[in-house]
Amino acid sequence: MKRTLLLLCSFLASLSTSFGWSMPGHMIVTAIAYCEFSPTEQAQLDTILTDHFYSQKWDAAYPPGTFELSKPFYRALLACLYPDEIRDYSKPETFAYWHFVDYPLDPPNYPLKARPQAENDVVYGIEQSEKAIETDAPGLDRGKMLSFLLHLVGDIHQPLHCESTFSDDFTTPDGDKGGNYVYVEAPAQPDLGLKAGKINLHAFWDEMFGTGGNPLKFPTPTVILAAVHKAQALKDQIHRDALPELAADTTPISWSIESRTKAIQDAWLNGQLHYTAEVFPPGEKPAPPPGPAPALPDTYTTHAHEVADRCIVLAGYRLADELHRVLHNANAHGLANGDPNAPHFDPVVDNPPAPAPDAPAAAPTSIKVWVNTKSGVYWREGSEYYGQTKQGKYLTEADALAQGYHPGHGH
Repeated sequence: MKRTLLLLCSFLASLSTSFGWSMPGHMIVTAIAYCEFSPTEQAQLDTILTDHFYSQKWDAAYPPGTFELSKPFYRALLACLYPDEIRDYSKPETFAYWHFVDYPLDPPNYPLKARPQAENDVVYGIEQSEKAIETDAPGLDRGKMLSFLLHLVGDIHQPLHCESTFSDDFTTPDGDKGGNYVYVEAPAQPDLGLKAGKINLHAFWDEMFGTGGNPLKFPTPTVILAAVHKAQALKDQIHRDALPELAADTTPISWSIESRTKAIQDAWLNGQLHYTAEVFPPGEKPAPPPGPAPALPDTYTTHAHEVADRCIVLAGYRLADELHRVLHNANAHGLANGDPNAPHFDPVVDNPPAPAPDAPAAAPTSIKVWVNTKSGVYWREGSEYYGQTKQGKYLTEADALAQGYHPGHGH
């Protein structure tokens, strides 16, 4: 996999939208970590991910013919993108608030304040994901939680995922919404396929490695390979022994504070950044400010890339270290290789809401349903899951209920 820097640069220069702290950025983090694992650990991770609800979709997307990456490696790279694919703030089961922590920033002195949602933020999400992988905690599917861990360790290292600024310009409960309400004029970055123009500060930092395409679709093989090659180049450039932070900050809470500091110093320039703010018309949705925004300082973009490179590599090494520990603890619980007979539970798909107390029970019918024998959920014909899960059987609805199975939401 390792390439000479000359070949690598030639390959990457041929791509227009190769990288990003969006899809490619997360894949870079996962690739750095994956290459730190032993073959045994890689096999353990793949066993867990194979039981993920999306596993069949990932396998179906694997490029035909000769492909540079193994299927387990490819599966891990797609798994780290899953949390963004399902994110929906109206659905608690997608853990949408786990992607960030809104430390309130109050310029000019920026006193450190408590996390406003300490049981529903990225720090909490990492802790819960690790707990599920280590102990098979009830109600949290290990495959799904592994994909969240792969993703969230990347999120917590994006500086603007760890702040929300409050000032005269940002007085709403969201503050500046992690830089989403802050607009600047950014220079073109042709090597990343990025044009010059007005952009919100959060998106500017998200795109430090490019965009990678539509986040709701699987990335192309070209984008995936480019992310893996970038990961190797960054590992060659920034070694572990050049990162004293690895020994100094070893917990998710300390990583979040580290990113908060970077947001203040490197994104906000200690309060000296010039910008225009989102417009909040009374009774209407916020809107980008009209006209041009102040241009970023000449050295801002170059410095931002240096900071982002370091953040991404830190995230990759820390993810590897966390998974070394988590798999060790899982092994102590007899779970390192997963339990192929354990019930598969995905809250997004398999957790129907409880009926209203006064709702009459529907009478069992003789129609044929498809039972997911791992999750205990059944689906009627017309559902996308009808006959599609890896393990299951057809029963009449009456028999399914009699045997203890329950209907899926919207079945």
